[in-house]
Amino acid sequence: MNWPRARVILLVSFMALDIFLGYVAFGPKLAYGEVTSSEIQRAITRAATAGVIIQAPVPAQVTAVSFLTLEPWPADRLATAQKLLGAGRLTVVQESRELTVWGYEGSLVTSLANGVVIYLPAEKPGATRATDSRSARALVEDFLGPRDLLPTDARLDWVRQTGAESFVVQFRQDYQGVPLFGGYITANIDKGQISRIRLVLFSPKGLSGKKRALVPATDALITAVSAGEGTIERGSAIETIALGYLSEPLDARQWDAYPVWRFGFSNGAFVYVNGYSGVIERFGESR
Repeated sequence: MNWPRARVILLVSFMALDIFLGYVAFGPKLAYGEVTSSEIQRAITRAATAGVIIQAPVPAQVTAVSFLTLEPWPADRLATAQKLLGAGRLTVVQESRELTVWGYEGSLVTSLANGVVIYLPAEKPGATRATDSRSARALVEDFLGPRDLLPTDARLDWVRQTGAESFVVQFRQDYQGVPLFGGYITANIDKGQISRIRLVLFSPKGLSGKKRALVPATDALITAVSAGEGTIERGSAIETIALGYLSEPLDARQWDAYPVWRFGFSNGAFVYVNGYSGVIERFGESR
């Protein structure tokens, strides 16, 4: 037997074992499985000390996910403008590297280089009016659906009434049942009619890279309520806790979206916590 060589192998093996045990003992809590009921209770208690009530179920499972690769939408900006304006021949109101504005009979569509599309319609007397949240949603769906501008992966995110016959309706994208935060259709309704639509949509291309373990929802919850302490009114409640992907619209051919925990507060605010690092990505975004 080659004793010098065997001794080196043993030394390397023991060093690797020490490193592994040290990581388990002192590394981040990212093991697969489930958090304990006591850990969930600890997070709920921490929220209570900040004056926040937890109404949503706190996910116990600790899982691992990859990045989600995205591409911009739409591919044909002129075609989208034609669908929104309901006309084939449009007037170019403004054009530059950053944006193009088309017009037709008082209505405007602005298409930005990063894929964002904004529709400002002219007021139409006698048109169907929204009077409550249900009819507000229907008004937006009836406008976008026949124009093939409500993707099959779109899901209603929320509806908020802002005044008499005034509402904000937001749809979000999903990817294989997982929310894609940042992929939004947001419609403003004033005097019962659509006054503005903002489309920020992506084309998901699939998961990429190795799966990485997520920060448990309990840890993300503690981060969210700690960040909101002194800012979010005491007595507020967390009504929703959801795991999804977050991305900003980018002027790029392709990029990766990262996972986040989204916490929806009763005052209309959302807090997004990075699923990998556990840091706040967005705070106070209101609905």
